[in-house]
Amino acid sequence: MKIEDVIFNLIKKENETNGMVYEPKILKMATLLNIHPDKYEKIKERLIEAGKIEKNGLKLVLP
Repeated sequence: MKIEDVIFNLIKKENETNGMVYEPKILKMATLLNIHPDKYEKIKERLIEAGKIEKNGLKLVLP
């Protein structure tokens, strides 16, 4: 599984349970999975540009 898929699935799962996700929480989960914070930021930006997620302040939501 690609790192991008792992991060998207983390966001998707949290979004299904809470309706939105706080970005620091996903960053902490990604760090626990040995994903470097810089790599996480790049992947997050790619997901936002692709329209898979939207950013609203510190919240990440699915469109």
